[in-house]
Amino acid sequence: MANKCQLFALTQNNWNEFIETLQITGTTQYEFWKLIWNELALKSLDKQSKLIRVIMLGNKSMGYFLSNCPALPNGLWGEYQQLVLPSEIVYTVENILKDQRFFNHVFQWERVKNHCNPSTIIDGNEWDKYRKKVVIKRE
Repeated sequence: MANKCQLFALTQNNWNEFIETLQITGTTQYEFWKLIWNELALKSLDKQSKLIRVIMLGNKSMGYFLSNCPALPNGLWGEYQQLVLPSEIVYTVENILKDQRFFNHVFQWERVKNHCNPSTIIDGNEWDKYRKKVVIKRE
């Protein structure tokens, strides 16, 4: 099977063909990669030993993939719901803005739209999960 970056490129270039082949029509790219993130990173890494985590997050694996492909779901809504590249994250959504109603209200303001590109923002909880699960601290 192709590595995750090749799979990501395939989904970006041929989404309709990809979902027909897998028989998952009605699914968005965001929903698909959110499922991959939840199943491969969050659930499976919770159950693994440190050795397995290093293997899964090492070269050409989930850590490599998320460092090289904008495939991390940012957990936001509307036009701000995107797959992001962790190295491009500038802003995290915290506190009252985690409520969808407040978020949608604030992020319709022109001044905010002009200063906050959707590819540079992530829900604070999602950012914490990424940093806890994928970013391995060197000991």
